[in-house]
Amino acid sequence: MNKRIARKSAHWRAALWLGGLAGLLPAMAGAQGIAAPLPAVSAGVDASDDSDGFSEFKPWTQYEAASGWGLKAGWQDYRMQGWSATGRSLLVTHRKQTSQYQWQAQLGANRTAGHSLTVGMLDAMYYVSAATAMGVSLERDVVNSRRGLESGLHYDAAMLVLDHQFHPRLSLGVAAGASWFSNDNRRDLLRTRWTFTLDEERGWYAYAKTRHYRSSNPYRPEYFSPERFNEASLGLLWRTALNDSVVLSANVDGGHQSIDGRGHSAWSAGLFLSSPRRAALQWKVGFETSQDHASALRASEDGYRYTSFVAQVRIPF
Repeated sequence: MNKRIARKSAHWRAALWLGGLAGLLPAMAGAQGIAAPLPAVSAGVDASDDSDGFSEFKPWTQYEAASGWGLKAGWQDYRMQGWSATGRSLLVTHRKQTSQYQWQAQLGANRTAGHSLTVGMLDAMYYVSAATAMGVSLERDVVNSRRGLESGLHYDAAMLVLDHQFHPRLSLGVAAGASWFSNDNRRDLLRTRWTFTLDEERGWYAYAKTRHYRSSNPYRPEYFSPERFNEASLGLLWRTALNDSVVLSANVDGGHQSIDGRGHSAWSAGLFLSSPRRAALQWKVGFETSQDHASALRASEDGYRYTSFVAQVRIPF
C-alpha cells in the first residue's frame, strides 16, 4: 500500500474481512508443521514530513509470545501549520511462517482526533511452487490527512498478490485490488515491480515499477484522488553486507507520472542499515525521500517532496 494512502490508498466489506480474519487466526495457529518462534519484544518509530507542512510521528511497541500471538500498542502524533491531532491504538497480533506459507495479521482499535475505529491488516502468502507465491493483503486504517482525521474518514483495502520467478535473474511482483473510502469513493489499483539481478555477488539489482489507479468519485478534498493516475519508473538497488552484523541497502529511481492526462516527473531515493535476515536480533533504520505527486494534496505542484524515516528493533528472549 501507499506510504500515505490518503495522500498517496463500505462498512459491510470491513465487517466481512475483519470477521473472516478473526475466524481464521485460531485455525492458522493450530496448523501442523509450524515452527514456533522465540518470544520477543519489539519497538520502533515511523515518521514522515512533506513540503505541504504535514508531519507524522508514530512510535509503537509490541510483545510477541512463542506461539506467534502478541499485543501491540501504538501512538500517533500529526501536525500541520499550527494544527495537531493525536491517536492511540491497541492491537492483537499474530504471525506464522512455514515452508509453504507465511502469515502476519493484526486486529484492534484506534482512536484519533476524537474518532474511534476498528483497524487491522493481513498479509498472507502461499508458496504454490519454488518459483511462485500467491497471497492476499487486507487493511483498514484512518485516512491520515488533516481533513481526513478531522472528519474521521477511513479506508478498507483488499489486494491479491502474486510473486513469480521467471528466471534466476528475473522476478515479477503484482498487486491488484481496490480501496473503499468511507466518503463514497472506490480506488481500483494495479501495481507491478520487475526485478533483474545484475550482479548477485556484489548486490546490484535493477528494477522497474508501475502503478495505475482510477477513482470512482474523484477530486475529493480530503485526500489526493484524481480520476486517473498512471506511473512508470526505473531504478537501481545496491545491497551489501558491511560486516557480519550490518547490511547496507541503497536505492534510487526516476520516472513519469500522468495525473488525469497531465505529465509530471517523479523520483525517489532511500538509504537503510539493517541486521542480516537470519540474525536473531533484528533491527532496521533508514530514510527515503521522494517527489511523488500521489502523496500530495495539490498534485499539480511540481515542487512537492515527501520524506519518511523508520527505526525498529526486535529482541528475542
